[in-house]
Amino acid sequence: MAQEKDDAWLRIWEQIDNANLVPEHDQRKQEIESAISELRQLLESGQKWTLYPLGYAYYCHPDRQPGSPMSSQVDSFLRLAISENVEPELARLYLAFQRYDEKRFEESRDLVGQVPLENLHENIAIRCAELQLCNHLWIGPQAEYPARLFDFATYIASLSEPAIEPLLLMSLLEHLAERNALTDCQAALVELDRAYPILSGHWFRDVVCR
Repeated sequence: MAQEKDDAWLRIWEQIDNANLVPEHDQRKQEIESAISELRQLLESGQKWTLYPLGYAYYCHPDRQPGSPMSSQVDSFLRLAISENVEPELARLYLAFQRYDEKRFEESRDLVGQVPLENLHENIAIRCAELQLCNHLWIGPQAEYPARLFDFATYIASLSEPAIEPLLLMSLLEHLAERNALTDCQAALVELDRAYPILSGHWFRDVVCR
């Protein structure tokens, strides 16, 4: 039974991960919904380990938008995963991403605050720290921006593995730059450039000049 669960777990996660790489909407939707259908069947047979993958699969659905039926399913399954202790830390993290997408930044911040970074794989911990930084930048105050950006750069520079591109943060910084909210952040942005050699240049330093 355990082997059957392991085989299904690996196969379905691979299907979801591969679907996320598909640029074409309908094909990605088909692959995600196929994984959801199988996970629901497994859940109906009593396999509660499916709760977190179901919430995550709905989060990845290309038709998920705040207020959509898919968004409601994300909430339902991730909350169930937390209550049933099925990958509760990851479930809280993706529920926090959902709240961020809904612009409910205080709720997102509070959810991320319940996730201990030391228990996560490094790549997931990076995403968790990035999300929390973005929450704080939205909530403010602006006077804290330099210190928060510098602390995040220090954290990224301390990691043993190459960092993934901080797409969430990059999008927010472009928005803040348009509002002239990064005028006191130049030194911190330089540190972010040093922490992210994968970006090959001065993306952060130059964001205020665009």
